[in-house]
Amino acid sequence: NLIKIIIFYLLLCIVSLIISFRLNILSSYFENINPLRDIFCGILLSIPVVIISIVVSNKTRIFKELIELFSKFFNKFSISDVFLISLASGVSEELLFRGLIQHYCGIFITSIIFGALHYGPSKKYLAWTLFAFLTGIYLGIAREMLDSLLVPMTAHCCINFINILYMLKTSSTSGNSSCKVWRTR
Repeated sequence: NLIKIIIFYLLLCIVSLIISFRLNILSSYFENINPLRDIFCGILLSIPVVIISIVVSNKTRIFKELIELFSKFFNKFSISDVFLISLASGVSEELLFRGLIQHYCGIFITSIIFGALHYGPSKKYLAWTLFAFLTGIYLGIAREMLDSLLVPMTAHCCINFINILYMLKTSSTSGNSSCKVWRTR
């Protein structure tokens, strides 16, 4: 249900912001933001992750299975729903991980936690957890190098949006005509 997903990410966002405020680090999230530069960099930084995701999903059985599994969940959503989910998850997860946790634990520990919370539905999907861990390192480095939380937020939103659309497109071309995103009406 879209409402439940958005409420979950909104609550995650609010909790992250409240904790950050209480720890007096909230202002650091906004000190060096340059919106045009940061959004542009975030979009650029998402491209290699998306390309690797697509290549890996085309070459490995486990990632093909994940596509089928995730597409069963996401195929009931419209393209605007997928956009909202991607936006909500990217912003709230980056506030929590690259904003709050990375401030205290550093890139490596934060990425371990990020990967662990992206654990698949069973042990056979540990490759997805490893991919999330590596993506966490990548986003963490981007956060530190560009000194802006908006960069990994933008990258994360783009990665989620494009990857979900790719999953749905791949799944729908293999016989899943119930996918709302690709209906022509």
